[in-house]
Amino acid sequence: MIAADAREFRGLCARIGAGSDLQWPIGYSRSVERDGRRWILAANGPGPRLATRAFEAAASRVRFRAVLNTGYCGALDPELRAGEVVAADLVIDGDTGERFGASVPDGASELRRGAIVTGDRVISTASMKAELRRTTGARFADMEASAVAKASQARSLPFHCIRVVSDTAEEGFDTDLNAARDAEGRFELMSILAQAARKPWTRIPELIHFDRQTKMASEMLGEFLAGCRL
Repeated sequence: MIAADAREFRGLCARIGAGSDLQWPIGYSRSVERDGRRWILAANGPGPRLATRAFEAAASRVRFRAVLNTGYCGALDPELRAGEVVAADLVIDGDTGERFGASVPDGASELRRGAIVTGDRVISTASMKAELRRTTGARFADMEASAVAKASQARSLPFHCIRVVSDTAEEGFDTDLNAARDAEGRFELMSILAQAARKPWTRIPELIHFDRQTKMASEMLGEFLAGCRL
């Protein structure tokens, strides 16, 4: 399982155990046991480059049977609500136009599904989300799926993408999260807080709201993954 941030695994680990720290040279790597099978959880930050490093760190150390990209996504479809777990059946690279298939596991057949579009930027406004839906037909947006799908395809590994909505199609961000990324692409907390301090009356409530939604999203995703037979 590859996500962007360790927080995206919190709901799952709360239900099946935190496992053991693998101490790989990426942001987060753990081995957990579920139903007699070993799951590798890896996270290395947002964006295609960091996701590819997480994949390569796992592929160079473990022989695995399938790959699941997971974590938060932004809704492009107005019908989707925050905390809703969804399954992608198509991955679109928003920068290159490449398309990759994604298999929906039997245990996820009841989820709403559709295409996910990946880009190396946070989609920060409702109007940008609407335009992306219009031009791509995607229902969800993220920052890592296409890189993980591409790496999986190169190794002929089954690829799945199950995500949870962290922000709806109508929600945007006054905080410029793209400006808060470092040279590697990771979000810098101090930069986000500095922006919030300049407009505290709007940005602090926005950050509190988003924090609550992501915590809830992690719980919903963890509940699904822990009870789903993939």
